[in-house]
Amino acid sequence: MFVWICREESTVAALQGLVGAIEREGGLDLATVKILPVSEDRPVAVPPGLRSYDDRPLGPGVVTMDNCPAGGILFLADEEDSSP
Repeated sequence: MFVWICREESTVAALQGLVGAIEREGGLDLATVKILPVSEDRPVAVPPGLRSYDDRPLGPGVVTMDNCPAGGILFLADEEDSSP
C-alpha cells in the first residue's frame, strides 16, 4: 500500500506526480493509496524508521503545512501497518 501525505488542497500537478511515482514503482494497476491530508490545524506525525518508496528516511517528525512539499510525500507501507 502507498501512503501519500499531502496538503489538504492539492494541485492537479501534485496528483499527476503521485500517479507518476506509483507508476514508476510498477504498482499502478494494483495500487491502494491511503491519503493523509495536512492542514493548518491537522499535522501528520511520521514515526521513526519510516522510509520513502525510494528508500529515503522520513521519520521521526511531523509534517505540517510549513514543511510539506508541494507534491506531497509518498511512502510504502505494509497493508497491516498503515502508519502513520
